[in-house]
Formats: sequence, C-alpha cells, structure tokens
Amino acid sequence: MKNSPHIVEVTDDNFEHTVIAASHIAPVLVDFWAEWCQPCKQMLPTLLKLVDEFAGDFILAKLNIDEQSNLAAEAGVRSVPTVMVFRKGMVVDQFLGVQPETVIREIIERNRFSEADRLMSQAAEKAALGLWPAATALAHQAAVLEPGNGVLQFEVAGFLVSAGDLDGAETTLAGLPREIRESPEADTLRARIDLSRALIAAPDRSALEETVEQQPLEPLPRYQLAARYLEDGEAESALQQLLAIVQMDRGFREDGARKAMLAVFAQLGPDDPLIARYRTQMLNILH
Repeated sequence: MKNSPHIVEVTDDNFEHTVIAASHIAPVLVDFWAEWCQPCKQMLPTLLKLVDEFAGDFILAKLNIDEQSNLAAEAGVRSVPTVMVFRKGMVVDQFLGVQPETVIREIIERNRFSEADRLMSQAAEKAALGLWPAATALAHQAAVLEPGNGVLQFEVAGFLVSAGDLDGAETTLAGLPREIRESPEADTLRARIDLSRALIAAPDRSALEETVEQQPLEPLPRYQLAARYLEDGEAESALQQLLAIVQMDRGFREDGARKAMLAVFAQLGPDDPLIARYRTQMLNILH
C-alpha cells in the first residue's frame, strides 16, 4: 500500500488516537478488510484514488479484522468489506460491500468538514491549552458562518458552557430550531448551565459541606456542593448530593437535580461504571 499521511493502519493500541481523536480534525473512513477478501482488494484502488483526490479532507484507516478481531467485534462487523465513517468521535455513516466510486465520493462529500467545523476543531485545541478567550472567539466565528446549521449551533452552545460563557450559550440555545431546543440533549445542556450558574454566588466547598451537615434537608446547599464537586472533578460525590435532592425534593429547580444527574452522565461518557450505579438508584427513587 502507498505511503500517505492520510492513510493509517488501525490497531487496538492506536485506535483512540488514529480514529477517535483524528475524527475531530477530519472524517475517518475505517475500512474493515481481510487478506482473503477479494471484494476488499477490488475496492481498495477506488479508496486510494479518493485519498489522493481529497488530499487530507478525510483519513483512510485500514483495519484487518483477523489481526484486530476485538475491534471488529466491538464495531459489530459481520462481513467485509465494511466501511464506517467516524466524525467527531462517532459513527455517522457506513456502507457494506463493494460500492461504486460515485457512492463513496458522495459519502465523503456529505461528511467532510466545513470551515465552521474546522474553526470548532481549532477552538477545541485552544481550549485544551487553557486559552479560553481565543477558543470562545473561534466558536463564535463558527456560529456566524453557519447560522442555519442547528446541529453546529448546538455544539457551539455546549462549547460556550465549557468556556464559561453562560449568557452566550443560553442565547445560542434559544435560537435553535424547536426540535433541537426541546430535545433531551438540550435539557441536559440547560442543566449544565444551571449547575454552572449555581457556582456564581456559592460559598466555598468546606463552607457548603458544613452547611449540608447542619441543614441536611435544604436542597440549595447540596446543589451548590454538587457543582463544587464537579468543579473539582469528583463526579461521584456530586452524584451523591444530586441523588439526595431527587429523593427529598423533585420540585427543586423544576426537577433540576435529576436533570443535573443526566448532565453528569453525559459528561462521564457511556462506559463509565458510575452511570449504571446511579441511574439505577435514581430510577428506584422515581418509580
């Protein structure tokens, strides 16, 4: 196979870097193949031609299912060739079997990053370095470029919450199409905003811990303490406080503690063991 900076071999060891992380910079087409698969070899020249033509607008990631059987099983691959398109960490498109160049080209075209996507990727890089003013400015530029793109605008709103621009996040969220604005994901984002706002006038952590011990039935100090724990990266301690509020006062902040728990789950990621444990406890209380 030709040497190209836009072609990678995928293994268990590099999957997170070459597929998940890379898909935040450009779409990654993961080609599940095998040496014995003649259709795979038949389709390869088309993929290589498109790699050259698009010149970095997508990455071709080759994954041998016999050598990387665990990854193939996790992806649910049952036959080859299978090609999955990863974009911003998620599978957003796929096709099975040999497809003509026109079909593959159309899949690449509809998933390639726009200029606004690239700005958001740059914003994420700045944020990772702690350069939040520059990161926020880039996110606002992305929003201006595609005002009618509700999915992108929602991503911008989430980014602004992380950057601490709560007013900007709320304004962006309010301008989204109704189906996005009223989605469960939007409720989760609003819960993140509310938790962040709870910190603005909150006492410090030790004072809140003392208040909760002295006034265990007051939900506000618990809620503020949960936000402090999240600020310090202590998700389980935050979930314990929020669960206590769900149990004592569902009406607090219009079911705000339950929504905040869902926001914490979203931040933890789907595989975190805390999610199953605390979701079960929450459902037992609710039902």
